[in-house]
Amino acid sequence: MSGCSAIFSTVSRFLSLGICRPAIIAGVVLLGILAVECHGQDRNTIRRQERIERTLLTQLRLDSENASSWRLLGRVQLELNKLEKARESLTRAVGLDQLNAAAHYDLGRVFIRLGREQEAIVEFRSVIEIAEESSYADKARNHVLELGAELPDESDIVQAGFEVRQFGGLERLPIDQNDKLQPPSSAPSNLYIRLETGVLYNSNVALSPISRNLFPGTRDSFQAFVAPTIDYQFVSRENVTAGASFAGDFNINEGDFREFNLQSYRPALYVERVIFGPAGILVPRIQYEFAHDAFEGTPFGNRHAVTASLANFWDCGGTSFIYWASDYTDFVTDGILPSVTSRDGLTHAAGFSHTLDVERRHLETVTAGVDLKRANIEGTDSAFDGVSLFSEMRMPIVEHLLLTVRGGWGFRDYRLFEFEPSRNENVWQVGAELRKRFNEQVSVAFVIDYDYFDSKNVLFAAERYVGGVVLRFEN
Repeated sequence: MSGCSAIFSTVSRFLSLGICRPAIIAGVVLLGILAVECHGQDRNTIRRQERIERTLLTQLRLDSENASSWRLLGRVQLELNKLEKARESLTRAVGLDQLNAAAHYDLGRVFIRLGREQEAIVEFRSVIEIAEESSYADKARNHVLELGAELPDESDIVQAGFEVRQFGGLERLPIDQNDKLQPPSSAPSNLYIRLETGVLYNSNVALSPISRNLFPGTRDSFQAFVAPTIDYQFVSRENVTAGASFAGDFNINEGDFREFNLQSYRPALYVERVIFGPAGILVPRIQYEFAHDAFEGTPFGNRHAVTASLANFWDCGGTSFIYWASDYTDFVTDGILPSVTSRDGLTHAAGFSHTLDVERRHLETVTAGVDLKRANIEGTDSAFDGVSLFSEMRMPIVEHLLLTVRGGWGFRDYRLFEFEPSRNENVWQVGAELRKRFNEQVSVAFVIDYDYFDSKNVLFAAERYVGGVVLRFEN
């Protein structure tokens, strides 16, 4: 069966499994309360936004008077939590186009995040005066009322386009802020570096990035870790970029678990294009990644993966993402009977997610999505069809302090498993991160995650807790 038809046949297989309806309802309710997503997708979203930021900066070096590009740049920087840079970019946008309601609205959002509520009110009132019938104006009215201010008298408003507006832009800026309308001093860099390091408590240290399952039993240890990420764009022409990246995970466990000291190397090559459409920014991308995992220097397995994806950063707010991925994994050890115990094989996955900009003081975004997966594994113990639901909430607490709550539910049907009881399992994931950003380069986070592989077959049931402190440096 081809990868594509295999993925879509997964849906009908799950409908025939007779999964307990209360369990499904419970999973959906939990998702609505917790809002869930995995770390890997969150990191990939951030990296896509960072590449869009670099592309926009490159374009603005050639055309620094493009108000729309400044506005898009500001919105991307806002999503990356680069608040001062977002303020500079959006101030530039409204200075170039005083009737740009979207730019005024996004600038108001930045001022809220910066704790500058009076300036935010001015921007939101400008949105109402410029385009009182727009969706931006509706949201701006809500913000003005939430901030305890009065709405402008809309009976005297003349719609933009019928007369020249006499507000917004340069005339509202203090003299000493006029220099803020100049392009940001930092030129776009083709090199991006991120380094995360810290200390974690991990209740199941035998999990590597290419593993499909947790190992049963208890292997808990404190661990120090380092996780570098390097991304270099060696081709950057107009809207097309090509580059190479490297991600790694390295940790050291306590003495009894030194054999599980992880070394993970994941180099990748990618090509992507930024397309400025009528409704937002489209980013098609294709990537090849090679992964090599080892424990205490002993090879554990290799993976070759190809991913094709399409992201759309909507001009009205929000981000949609769709992907297709195929990978082949070859583990060093195939077990005592490879036809049953081998985990080698080809996996196909497809998924969709959407991030909604909620734009409330303590609720910034909500993400939800679905993944389908078919694992054509050589060993009958490990071949499965899977489906998962996930979501995430990002909640600003105060300036530069962000709480992210995520989690998810999935089900795996091990269609070739030959023994009793069944290995079929529910997969639960819950996590939270509280991140304090000191500046645009340095932040620290307290993290906690829980993974639970719930199977009636006790040989395969497993769980893991991870918690600790993570320090991040990025350029």
